[in-house]
Amino acid sequence: MIKKCELCGKQVPLVKSHIIPKFATNWIKKTSLTGGLRKPLNPNIRYQDSTKIRLLCSQCEQKFSKWEKWFADNVFYKYWNGGKRLSQYNESLLLFILSLSWRCIVKDLKTGFSLEYPQYIPALRESLENWGQILRVGKI
Repeated sequence: MIKKCELCGKQVPLVKSHIIPKFATNWIKKTSLTGGLRKPLNPNIRYQDSTKIRLLCSQCEQKFSKWEKWFADNVFYKYWNGGKRLSQYNESLLLFILSLSWRCIVKDLKTGFSLEYPQYIPALRESLENWGQILRVGKI
């Protein structure tokens, strides 16, 4: 499906992107009592995966995947496997956090958040633009 990539703006085939990274979803499933995912509005229905939407081209998805892998390997798993914490913040951490926040805002704007909280739309759009500039370059 050819559409505009939300990050780089190219008209290309888009891939389905996880909003919450796959490593986090896998950890939730692995450590949950039921071994599955549930959503607050439909708690009786089990889900195998977290929300994915066509959001990014494969090139931009790879950028985000690189930052997710860095976070998973250097922060997330180290903490859960032994309590080790990141000793200092760095550019990789900030890029991961920005990419996650950026995806959440894009999803919320696409799925009706704006109907419930229209007063926040200008600030959200400004954040998307500012963070998008950083994410496109891949440097702080």
